[in-house]
Amino acid sequence: MEFGQVLDPSYNPRTHDVYAAFIEYFRNPPMKKIKDVGGYSMYMCRIHVLIGKGFRYLIAMVKQDDHSPGHEQPLSKMDWNVFQTRTLEQYHDLPPHGYTAKRHPLLKSIIKMENQDEKKTTYTCEGVPVKVTLLHTRPNNVYQYNPSGTLMNALETYQTVISLS
Repeated sequence: MEFGQVLDPSYNPRTHDVYAAFIEYFRNPPMKKIKDVGGYSMYMCRIHVLIGKGFRYLIAMVKQDDHSPGHEQPLSKMDWNVFQTRTLEQYHDLPPHGYTAKRHPLLKSIIKMENQDEKKTTYTCEGVPVKVTLLHTRPNNVYQYNPSGTLMNALETYQTVISLS
């Protein structure tokens, strides 16, 4: 211990920064386990909105855990691999979470288009270890999204899938 402590070899400070930015931005929402699927556990939080079509959710996918569906924990206790902000037609009976977005510097990072097709546009994010996918909501519209923007803009479309890279 004279020269410090050995860190977990899987620890990545940039990933930790991403987690911290999302926790701060969304005000550490309570996430409820919905189900296990494909080696992952899916946790969700319903976002309170006054108007709009569909229901807004935050979705965190973590390595499959031993908790039963209905288990609740804050986002700050999760090491997610995939995080989504989504508008879905399906209603999940979850308590609504309201937040006033707190602008975190990491979320101002620039995203640049990498690929697009009829269903999605994918982006890389400068200096942040994530891949951003925006799902298209308009049929036959390859050009629904801009060629660049910010990570925060992407999150607020509520058609976003963020994958750690």
